Amino acid sequence: MTGSATEPYAHAVKAKHLDNGLVKFPVNVHGIYIERSETTGYTRIIATQNDTTLSFVLDDDDCRHLATLLLNGAVVARESADRG
Repeated sequence: MTGSATEPYAHAVKAKHLDNGLVKFPVNVHGIYIERSETTGYTRIIATQNDTTLSFVLDDDDCRHLATLLLNGAVVARESADRG
């Protein structure tokens, strides 16, 4: 499934939503996963592409900051589409 003509990347393959993240297939296998540790309270964001894995350990403040960036980015993208 590809995006709609109104999206910035209209021909991009849509991400599949998982309980713990997102994945995209062809050409490379991309994935973003979230793991929350009940014992430490930390959250890990894991990004994968093919055999490469990057892992970031975040505290609650980092998670809030990232959520704000993501949500504000969505608002900016919608506002740009409305103007275009």
